[in-house]
Amino acid sequence: MFLPMILTVFGPFAGGLGASGDLRAAPRERPVVTLRHGAVKVYAAARRGSPRRGIIGGRNAVFPLLARVKAKGCRRPWLKIGPEAFVCSARLRPGRGQPRATRHPRLRKGRIMPRSYFVTRRIATVRTKPSATAPRVRILREYSGIVARGKVRTSRGVWRRTRRGYLPASVMRFVRPSKLAGVALGPKQKLPVSWINGATAWVANRPTLSRRARVSRLRAYARVTVDELRTVGRRKYARIGAGRWVRADRVRTARLRKVPAGIGTSEKWLHVSMKDWTLVAYVGSTPVFAALISRGYKTPRGRYRITRKLAISTMRFHTRKGEYEAEAVPWIIYFKPRYAFHAAYWHDGFGSHASHGCINLSPKDARWLFEWTAPDLPSGWFQIHQTSKSRGTHVLIE
Repeated sequence: MFLPMILTVFGPFAGGLGASGDLRAAPRERPVVTLRHGAVKVYAAARRGSPRRGIIGGRNAVFPLLARVKAKGCRRPWLKIGPEAFVCSARLRPGRGQPRATRHPRLRKGRIMPRSYFVTRRIATVRTKPSATAPRVRILREYSGIVARGKVRTSRGVWRRTRRGYLPASVMRFVRPSKLAGVALGPKQKLPVSWINGATAWVANRPTLSRRARVSRLRAYARVTVDELRTVGRRKYARIGAGRWVRADRVRTARLRKVPAGIGTSEKWLHVSMKDWTLVAYVGSTPVFAALISRGYKTPRGRYRITRKLAISTMRFHTRKGEYEAEAVPWIIYFKPRYAFHAAYWHDGFGSHASHGCINLSPKDARWLFEWTAPDLPSGWFQIHQTSKSRGTHVLIE
């Protein structure tokens, strides 16, 4: 059996590597490796056939260099840049200094999303040029998400430039991502937590749908407290105050759930209630965060672990009517092949069906969940996978 040979192992306070291999360095400097440009695959061990650990990327990103390992599958030594994280590429340059890398996805100051987006209003044809007679590239389904890349004015109208061609501006609408934010839980805020789902709701002075009983209207995502549930005829109503009733199916409530078997007192886990359209994050038996979600008819139920996390990626699938695409979706957390938690910018209807199977969250909630769950995505990484030594957070969907 071939055993990799560790050439040099650096402690956390070691100096950098000079051109002559001298280990002495200026104070506060340490061995690092610089990625010149592009992206590089990261493996869980110093061999090409080992499990994928993730992807690092960015121009002149600097990562800690923990060891140089001589092993098969690389003409030069493998470079260890973290726990179970080995890279081998001509784009990498060992040296000395301080780790320095951007946390992906990058956000401009004051923004909640990494890009500006449009959504197709209906089925639309992408052309090679801004002309209705130009060759067709592909057909996009309605509600496909497109990153804004500028526009072109022609004698016959305005066209938007996309990643793979041009679309008439008339078939697209600019979207403003939801500002919905979940609820931090603690001594002052405990479960249950209730919201009006993603549309306005009429408030009546008694449990009825009669227009004459209406006294006010609540905006989407308004926080309410449910004091009573009552069935009148075939409908259920929720009392949210003295003489204030709303339809019960307009209220979404995050409730306390017992810790599932096999989860420790200090372990993180997520509970998704398909019935209540909510997500609650726990540490052991303590709930720490609650949020509204959107899910699909095909969202799987069961118990999982987070398998990998992507800072940003394009999601797509093909249908008979065309291709559906959601470009540059941030904060993607996979728990099963083809199924993930992620931010949704193309709708603002959380608390109802708005997904093909994944679990949609508002941008703020998706980012919170991404940063809270394991495995953690280090700065300079675009993607990370769980390993047997670094397991993903538990997920329970029921």
